[in-house]
Amino acid sequence: MTNIYDALKQPIQSTQTQSTQQKPLMSKEEFAKYMFEKRNKLYDIVSNQTDIVTHNPKEFMGFLELQAKFDYTVSNTLLIMAQNPNATLLKDYYHWKAANAYLMKNAQKIEILEPSGEYEKNDGSIGINYNPKTLYDVSSISYGKRFIEKPNEYSPNELVSSIIYRASVLPEVVSNDSTLPEDVFFDENSETVYVKDGQEPNAMINGLLREYAFLECFEHGISRQEASFVAKSAGYLLSKKYHVNGYDTSFASECLNYFNDMDSFEAKKELENIKSVSSQVSERMEHGLYTMQQNRQTKQTERSSYER
Repeated sequence: MTNIYDALKQPIQSTQTQSTQQKPLMSKEEFAKYMFEKRNKLYDIVSNQTDIVTHNPKEFMGFLELQAKFDYTVSNTLLIMAQNPNATLLKDYYHWKAANAYLMKNAQKIEILEPSGEYEKNDGSIGINYNPKTLYDVSSISYGKRFIEKPNEYSPNELVSSIIYRASVLPEVVSNDSTLPEDVFFDENSETVYVKDGQEPNAMINGLLREYAFLECFEHGISRQEASFVAKSAGYLLSKKYHVNGYDTSFASECLNYFNDMDSFEAKKELENIKSVSSQVSERMEHGLYTMQQNRQTKQTERSSYER
C-alpha cells in the first residue's frame, strides 16, 4: 500500500519551460510607461484614420455608417474603422464571457479608449483621462450569429412623428408645384420647414432628417450655407441609424473641399460637430419613439382591462 506521507516528500514538478510560465508582474512605473505608450499609439491611429476619412469620399461615408451603427465617440469610431471596419457587435472579454460566449483562437482584438476619471489642466479646466480597452467583434465568437439582434424597425409615420417630436419648428405642407429648392426645405428667413405634398415616404423622411439637421445648426447661429456639408452629413448618419433607404449621397463629393485646409485635429473636430448635430436630432427622436411605445402599451392595458 502506498504511504500517503510519501506524497509530502515528492512535490509535483512543473513540466512547463521557463518561457511558458507566467510573466512577472510589471512594476508601477513599468505599467505606467506601458499604458502611456499604448495610449499614444492609439492616438496616432486616430490621427492617421482622420486623414484617411477626410481625404476620401468613400472612406468618409464608411465612417458615417460606422458611427451610425455604434454611436461611440468619434475617436473610438475611427479606431474601430482602422482595426475592423466590418465590425457589427462589440463587447469586452468579460461581457462576452457573461453571455456564455467564447472567443475563437486568434480572435482579433480591437483597442479603443475608455474614460477613466477627470483631472485638472494647468489652465484650471477639467480634462478626461483615457485608458486603452480591448474589445472583440461578434465575428470572433464561436457561433456568433446567435447574438446578432434584428434592428428596431419603425413605420414611416412613427419616424416622421419622432423627427418633429418637441421640435421648435413644426413643418408646413405646401403644394407639390411649389418653387422650393428642395422637396423638404428649411427656410432661414421665415424659420419654417416646408414639405411638398405628394412625396414618397422615404424621400420625405430623408428630407426631414436633413432639414432638421439644418435647423439644429441654425439654432446654434450657423447659416444654411456654412452648415451645408455638416447638416447633409448628419442627415445621412441619421438615415443609416434608422435604416431609411434612398438618401441623396451626392454631398460626399464635397468632402475633399470641405476638409482641404484642415489638419487632423481640426478635421476631427468637424467630425465631432457632425456627430453632435445628428445626436441632437436623434435624442428627440428616441424620446418620441419611447413616448409612442408607452402610449401604445397604456392603450393595450386599458383595452385588456375593458375586455375582462
